[in-house]
Amino acid sequence: MTRGNSTYCDRRCLANILVKKELLSAPQGDNCTIRVNITSIQYETLFFDTKEMQMNCRIKVNMQWKDSDLGWTNDTYRFPTVVLPFDKIWTPRIVLDNAVETTMEPYTNDVQVRRDGVVEHSVILFTTVTLSINPFGAFVTLILPTGLIMLADLVSFALPFEGGERNSFKVTLVLSFTMFLLILNEHLPNGGNCSPLLHYHFSFCLVCLVLSMLISILLTRLSVDGSILPCRRVKVHPTLDTQTHGGVDEEKDTDVIEKTSGGVISLQAALQKIVKFLESMNKDDKQTDDTMAFSYRLDKILFCIFVFIYISYIIILICITRTDICKVNNLGFWDDSEFDNNNFDYTYNPD
Repeated sequence: MTRGNSTYCDRRCLANILVKKELLSAPQGDNCTIRVNITSIQYETLFFDTKEMQMNCRIKVNMQWKDSDLGWTNDTYRFPTVVLPFDKIWTPRIVLDNAVETTMEPYTNDVQVRRDGVVEHSVILFTTVTLSINPFGAFVTLILPTGLIMLADLVSFALPFEGGERNSFKVTLVLSFTMFLLILNEHLPNGGNCSPLLHYHFSFCLVCLVLSMLISILLTRLSVDGSILPCRRVKVHPTLDTQTHGGVDEEKDTDVIEKTSGGVISLQAALQKIVKFLESMNKDDKQTDDTMAFSYRLDKILFCIFVFIYISYIIILICITRTDICKVNNLGFWDDSEFDNNNFDYTYNPD
């Protein structure tokens, strides 16, 4: 169009001229790429699901890109900007990598095109995105309570295991931790990068608590019966055996004494029975003491093993929380490069 004809062309006329070009395909650069600059983002949280670790939000995205075919010179048309229908030219679509579902709508039905071919456009995204867990928040609300329960279980090794107090305490810990998991199950996330780690953590703690309880029960049986096998016959303590069979032995000793020839009491036979009884009693006591000492040594070894396991696990947790394994870039489409808007002249010359 000549310059003389441009005098009779207003903004709508210019917009119709640009629409007739039917530029519905993406601008073709030298390397077949185009840079779309996200100038600003405004988002509003609509719904947050702590179970699925998903968030529904509304996002307004303002973006710019340059299409040289939509530009014009100041000598041809004096307007710095013009408004076009958004569906009459090519507009980019935004894809979120961590989005479960996304719906994009134009903020307005028009886009603004500048003289230099820069297009300004705004869209509204209704999206459902998966979220990551803050490692510090997870430590305070989830890991710290379980760590205190594990510490209580470790300290319970100081209780004597032969009386049953330790067993009762460890059973209480297992039941308490199980109730904690049942209550937390309604709010524990199922998705996200860190969710499997939380499930592994709770599984590890539960397994350690159950193993500690079973070990304490087995040590109690070992100290009392001298064996951890349930089918072995229970030994009767020598003192109980004396109380039970003492009357029979006394009767036998009396019969032996009475049946001695010549009416003379055989002190030698009586002393031999007393010596045999004392030797048998000492032997049983020594065996019981050896079994108890072995049980305590085994208990100390197992305590050291649990301490080593817990310290190693704490080191692994610290390493995980200090890495980026749980971080997700929720704005992966963001471009930090600056778009040149300062040199554009928005002034309108009516002459």
